[in-house]
Amino acid sequence: MTPEQARTEHPDAVDVAAQSLHAHYQRQARGHIFGPYRWDNLDEDEREDWRDEAAAAVAAIATLGLSPKGT
Repeated sequence: MTPEQARTEHPDAVDVAAQSLHAHYQRQARGHIFGPYRWDNLDEDEREDWRDEAAAAVAAIATLGLSPKGT
């Protein structure tokens, strides 16, 4: 599965993974996820950048035969 397929076939999983990756990065870089760098405060272009990263992860999970939905 390609990242593009993951975005089409598993959009919810990609979105959740993007938010998780973003939160993990914020915790590592700043020690917290509060303030202007919260997911809710990102513009759509910034969110799309995180979704691009997450789509690759979701595609890898699906390629291994695991469910991106956790089922």
